[in-house]
Amino acid sequence: MPKLSDISIPMFCHPMSATDFFSVFVEAEPISGSKLQVVKPGIHPFVVLIAKKKIDNDAEKHVCTGTLISRDYVLTAASCFKDESLDNLEAIFGSTQPQDPTHKKYTFSSKISYQEWSKAHPLSVFQSVDDIGLMKLSASNEDDYAGPLTFEINSKIDSSKVRMIGWGHLHDHLLPKIPRVVTLQKLSNADCDKKLSAYAPLYAQFVLTNKLFCAATNPAAVGVTGDFGGPVLDRMDNIIGILISVCSSPEPCDIFSQQPNMVLRLASFADFITDVVFK
Repeated sequence: MPKLSDISIPMFCHPMSATDFFSVFVEAEPISGSKLQVVKPGIHPFVVLIAKKKIDNDAEKHVCTGTLISRDYVLTAASCFKDESLDNLEAIFGSTQPQDPTHKKYTFSSKISYQEWSKAHPLSVFQSVDDIGLMKLSASNEDDYAGPLTFEINSKIDSSKVRMIGWGHLHDHLLPKIPRVVTLQKLSNADCDKKLSAYAPLYAQFVLTNKLFCAATNPAAVGVTGDFGGPVLDRMDNIIGILISVCSSPEPCDIFSQQPNMVLRLASFADFITDVVFK
């Protein structure tokens, strides 16, 4: 995982005593206010754990979460592979447990960030928040591909609910066996602006445009280390974005405040994705 200083977007702190991905706490007691769930086998097989091969510590092994958007390509945040050698990264599907029948491992053959792609496409303007990239599997994964990617065409931010899925670390930075999912509310631009202002300078590099939206819930629920780059789904299970903010600092988050989760909208990168994946 690249160092925080190398990433162009702000990271958040890790919730004190957090026990699960997107766990929410009131007076240090976990509750499931957002219906925190373990992803059931076969429900979202396209969710990918991007991990390092040559390391013994689970906390350091886990890099990010990604999404299998075709039989060959994994979509994730570009920061997840920016400073990593492809030889030391692998894609894990189903479960981290080798004895689990859903467990599968794949290696990667190539990677490309939106920033790299935009240099060859003058009409595409790269901004620091555009932390999105694609990684190609060394072999096609026919079993876990969920079907053609559906982009969210309407750029208007509404108040509908979304679901976030990720392989975020459990308590004591342990690696979960399977991913977790939580339901959050997509915020209006006005409400998102208020939250960004309230948490400056953590959000100083986020300028709210049609490329981004905020998602939050009450009590607070924020992504943790390892959820970075994971998919955000709408109510129809369309993949509409990726998570680009997580709690990752050793200092505790303010769990009673409403820190938003920042989501990068895939509709803004349709040309990049279709050109690389579906050309």
